[in-house]
Amino acid sequence: MEGGALWRLAGNCAGHMPGQIAQCGLVFVRLGRIIKGMTQVLEKAIVEVSKLPPDEQDRIGQWLLTELADDRAWDEKFAASQDALEKLADNAVAEIRAGQVEELDLAKL
Repeated sequence: MEGGALWRLAGNCAGHMPGQIAQCGLVFVRLGRIIKGMTQVLEKAIVEVSKLPPDEQDRIGQWLLTELADDRAWDEKFAASQDALEKLADNAVAEIRAGQVEELDLAKL
């Protein structure tokens, strides 16, 4: 399906306004875009995934949701650790200035 094409309606999907998402059977009706702001690449991926059997769709959907949750959790942890990271960096700089570090000898590893 190309960017501007309307998806075929499956079942009775009358009454949906442009821009709405309606599920008629297993086919999502596209009037405008699936979700405002979705890129064409993501929309194309969703169209392809929608052609798979339901158990495969669920597996891929769960994988994507898990990845997104992991990304959010990492971002939150990283944002919350800025003070600790700054202190570690300050300590490293102080140790270098005090001559308390040795150059890494790769041959000794």
